[in-house]
Amino acid sequence: MGDKSNLGGVSNEEELSRYIYETSKYNTATGKINHRIFLPRFNDKTESYETSMFRTLSISRNSKKIWKLGSDFSDGRKPIARGITTAKEVRSIKPLEVVPETSPHPLHANIVNWPHKKEEQMDLARSIREVAWLDSQE
Repeated sequence: MGDKSNLGGVSNEEELSRYIYETSKYNTATGKINHRIFLPRFNDKTESYETSMFRTLSISRNSKKIWKLGSDFSDGRKPIARGITTAKEVRSIKPLEVVPETSPHPLHANIVNWPHKKEEQMDLARSIREVAWLDSQE
């Protein structure tokens, strides 16, 4: 198997998906993803900023399961696209790290180690966007 050097049990080759629910968050013509989908939210329990992702390498890209996963954890919204990257690419953007957070679902993970300053978060989100690709249902 691939490189397993990681912290927290998410291997570097794992594909990470951030589901997109609004057409304003991406452009199918250019394949460009709005960096804002990768911005973190503050988690009161951990007292840190986190970006919720799903580990989707084990699900076929053509499977309806991949889209159902995005629907099941979205307050009833249906995903129309995904921003996809790998744990290795995220980890290459210091100081970010990917860790499993399986309480909502066994395939759930968070991007952690976000700075507190919004400007720095925006820069890191743009960096993730640069190593991510778009998968759209359109």
